[in-house]
Amino acid sequence: MSDLAKPRAQRPPESLAAQGPCAGAPAYPQAPQGGLRRTDEPATQMGVQFVLNALRQWWLIATPVGLLLAAAGGAIIYFTFEPVYEASAWIQIRHTPPSLLFRPDGEGSRGSERFVETQRELLRSPMVLGPVLSRPDIAKIPELAAEERPLGWLTGQLQLQAVGRSELFKVLFRSQRPEDAIRLVNAVTDSFFRTRDQDEAGRMRRVIELLEQERNRRESEVKRLREDVRRLTIEATGKDPFVAGSDLEPMRLYPLGGLHTRLVTTQVEREVLEAQKKAFEGSAADEATEVSETMISRAVDQDPQIQGLELRIQENRRKLQEAQTMVTRPGDNPICRELSRKIAQDESTLTRMRDQFGADAQADLQAAMAAQREDQLAQLREQLTRLELTEKALRARYEKERQQVKRGTGQSVELDFKRAELTEQQEVFNLIAARITQLRTEQRAPERVTLLKKADQSDVVAPVESVPYKKLVLAICLGFFAPFGLAIGWERIVRRISDAQGLEQESHLAVLGEIARLPVRRVGSAAAVPTRRREGFRLFEESIDSVRTALVLAEDLQEMKVLAVTSAASNEGKTSFAAQLAVSMARASGQPTLLIDGDLRSPDIHKVFDIPQSPGLAEVLSSEVSLQEAVATEAHEHVHVLPAGKARASPHKLLGNGAFQARLERITTTYRYVVVDTPPVLAAGEALVLAKAADAAIVCAMRDVSRASQIRKASRRLISAGCRPVGAVLNGIPAKRYRYTYGRYPFGED
Repeated sequence: MSDLAKPRAQRPPESLAAQGPCAGAPAYPQAPQGGLRRTDEPATQMGVQFVLNALRQWWLIATPVGLLLAAAGGAIIYFTFEPVYEASAWIQIRHTPPSLLFRPDGEGSRGSERFVETQRELLRSPMVLGPVLSRPDIAKIPELAAEERPLGWLTGQLQLQAVGRSELFKVLFRSQRPEDAIRLVNAVTDSFFRTRDQDEAGRMRRVIELLEQERNRRESEVKRLREDVRRLTIEATGKDPFVAGSDLEPMRLYPLGGLHTRLVTTQVEREVLEAQKKAFEGSAADEATEVSETMISRAVDQDPQIQGLELRIQENRRKLQEAQTMVTRPGDNPICRELSRKIAQDESTLTRMRDQFGADAQADLQAAMAAQREDQLAQLREQLTRLELTEKALRARYEKERQQVKRGTGQSVELDFKRAELTEQQEVFNLIAARITQLRTEQRAPERVTLLKKADQSDVVAPVESVPYKKLVLAICLGFFAPFGLAIGWERIVRRISDAQGLEQESHLAVLGEIARLPVRRVGSAAAVPTRRREGFRLFEESIDSVRTALVLAEDLQEMKVLAVTSAASNEGKTSFAAQLAVSMARASGQPTLLIDGDLRSPDIHKVFDIPQSPGLAEVLSSEVSLQEAVATEAHEHVHVLPAGKARASPHKLLGNGAFQARLERITTTYRYVVVDTPPVLAAGEALVLAKAADAAIVCAMRDVSRASQIRKASRRLISAGCRPVGAVLNGIPAKRYRYTYGRYPFGED
C-alpha cells in the first residue's frame, strides 16, 4: 500500500514533497510506437530460473509438507519392513572336464562360458524346478503360495551367482523365513544334480554298451583272420606263427603301412562317434514324450488369452467383494448376482481353454524338444558323415595300392595281405577296448559340477538388511521433494510472472520499469522498523520516478496528456502505482495533474488520499454535478483527484455513450497530465473504453501474482480495442532485490 494510503497526518513529509527527478535513477528502455512487440514466440520454456522462482514462492508451504510426507513415508517403510533372509548353497563348475588318467579334449573360453550358462539355465529350467514345486513342503512356502504362477516367479528369484572370477558359484534364494530359504535352496540343488546325473550317466552307459557290442564283433573277426593267417603260413613255411616262440612279423609293404595306420585310426573314431549317435538317438526316443505338467502349465499360463481371462476374473472378484461389503443381502442384489454369473461363466471358459491349450502346448513343446534334439543329432550325423567319407577314401586308396603291390609281387604276397588285415582288425579291436577302459575309468573321475556345501542354518543367522536404508532414503526423498515437484508443476500450469523478462515475453510490451514493493505497517516497537519503512518508501518513489522519466523523455510521447493505468486482473498494484505516478508527474512538471478513479465497481483512490468517495466521476457522467464540484483539490499541492463516485447505473451505460470522451477533452485544457486508474481489463469491459480515450496506456503486473495467460489476453484486448499500450511495469519487487539490481543512491537523508 502506498504512503498515500495513510491519513495525511501519518504520511512521511517527503512522500508528497515537491522534489525533482531522482538523481541516479535507473534508466529504462523507451517504449516502441504503440508499445507492441510483434512477436509470437512462446515464453513457456521451463528453465533453471523458472524452477527457482517456483521454489521461492512455495518453499514456505512445501518444506513443512515435504518434511511431514518424508516422515510419514519413512515411518511406513520402517514399520512395514519385513526382514528377508538369504540362503546359499556352494557348487563348483570346472572350466574343463576333470580326468583320472586321460587328458580331456581342450575347451576354449567360449565353450567354458557356454557350459556355465547351460548349467545356469538348467538350474532354473522346468526339468529341475518342476519336481521341486511338486513337493508339499515347498508349495506351502508363503511366497510361492501367494503366486498364481509359482514357476515363473521362482525362475526370476533363483540366482546362480559367480564368486569372483573363480569356478565357485552360489545358489541363492531369499525368503522372509530362513528355514524356507534353506529348504528351497537344498531342494533345488538336489533336483539339479539328480537331473544332471540321470542324463549324463545314462548316456555314458549307453555309449559303453554300444562300444562293447562292437568290440565283441571285432573279436570274432580277429579270430577268423588269425585262423586264415595260421593256415596260409603253415602252407608256405610249415610253421604255426602263433605257437610259443613265433612272432608275427609286421607288414613290410610300402606305402601300405602308413595308409593302414590312418585307416585304423579313422575307423575307430567312426565307431566311437556312431556309438555316441546311437546312444543319443536312444535317449531322445525315451525322452521324446516326457513333457512335464509343469512345463505345460507354464506354457498355458503365458498365453495372452489365458492371462486376459484371468485378469478379468480377478477384477470381477474384486468388484464382487466391494459390492458385498456395501449391501446387507448380497444374494438378492442384482449387481452381485450379475458379477457372480460372469465369474462362473469366465471360470468355465478358462477351464475349457486350459484343456484345449494344454493339448496344443504339449504338442508344441514336444515339437520344440524334438527340433532341438534333431539339431544335435544333425551335428553328430554331419561329423559321422565326414568320418565315413574319410574312411571310404582311405579304404579305396589302400585297396588300390594293395592291388598294385599284388600285381608286382605275385601270389606270394597273399600271406602279407592277410597278415596286414589281421593287424588292422587287431589294432581296431585294441583301440576300442582301450576307449571302453578310458570311459569306464573316467566314469569314476570327479564330476565337472560338484556340490561343495548345502545351505544350513549357520549361514542364515541375520537378515540381508536389518534396516531398509535404501528404501528409507528413497521414501524420504520422494516424500520431501514431492510437494516441490507439485509446486513446480502447478507453476508450470498457472505460469506466474516473476521477473521483467517474463513480463516482456508474455505481454509483448517493453517493460518500463520494476516497482519496489510498498512497505506495510508492522506491529512492533523496534527502532529499526520505522527507518526500514522510510527507506522502503523512498525506493518505491524512486522506482516510480524512473518510470515517469522514461515516459516524459520518450519522443513519441511528447504530446501525451492522458495516461491510462490498467492491469489484467485485480490486486496487481495498479491503484498504488497510478496514485504515486500522478504525484511524481505533478512534482516534476510543477503543473496541476488530475488523477481520475475510473474503477466505478471497486474504487480505491478516495481511500488513498483520504477524501470522500462522492461526488465523483459517476455523478459527473450522469450530469448530477459539474466537474469542478467533483474534483478534490485539497488532496495534494499539485495533484487534484476525481474520485469514482457512486454509480447508480451500469458502468457500461455511463462510459459507453461518449460522455467520458467529451469531458476528457475539456479536462486536458486545464491539466498538463491526466492519469486514469482503470478497472482490470479482463474483469470489466469499460476498462477498454477508458484506455482507448487516453493517449497511452500502461499495463501493471504484480510479481508472483499476475498470470502469464491473463497478461497475454489483456494485451490482445487492448490492441484489438484500438488502445495504445506503451509498456508494462512489474510491481512488488522486494526492496532488497531492488537495491541489489539497481543500487541505492540516498538523498535528502540526515
